Amino acid sequence: MNRIRRKSIRDDSDRQHFDHFIKAPCSLNDIRAAVEEAISKKSFTSSVESIIRKEKVVQNKKVLVIDDDGFCLEIARNFFEGSKIETFLASSSDQGFEILKRSAEEIGCIMIDYEMPEMNGKELMLLIKEYWTYRNMKPVPIYCCSGNVDTEFKDNMKQSGFTEVYAKPLNWRKILADVKMVLASDRS
Repeated sequence: MNRIRRKSIRDDSDRQHFDHFIKAPCSLNDIRAAVEEAISKKSFTSSVESIIRKEKVVQNKKVLVIDDDGFCLEIARNFFEGSKIETFLASSSDQGFEILKRSAEEIGCIMIDYEMPEMNGKELMLLIKEYWTYRNMKPVPIYCCSGNVDTEFKDNMKQSGFTEVYAKPLNWRKILADVKMVLASDRS
């Protein structure tokens, strides 16, 4: 955020909107407000409007988190909702699958704990993919979360169909970056 491409700023009036943020630290909300104000004045190019539309897409899609550990669900909910991403939470494979069937169009990606009592994460992921195929639906990324991640396990999970495998304790910054990228690019 420290560097702004000057070629995207067309004239001095546009540059004014950015100079404030270059000189002083500010929050993401301050930047959004300034960008939205500038757009309302028609002083930005369509590329900036595209960024705002993608941000709204991110805010319209939800992450389905399936984990039998209530503490992990609470952390996920707090983290995603603190980043303006809504969540569906499920404490079992069955509950997660029911939420998916009921709200598939609202879900942008899925995070599944690998070790759960009634069905492990891989079995659930395969069931979800079978459901999408049966319903002729567009699949969304499915992430595996596990406390037992070695190279062989990670390769096996990716080969079986997971988009990515995250080791617990989770790197929430990495997960947030991946989720935001997926929600913004896949559904825009």
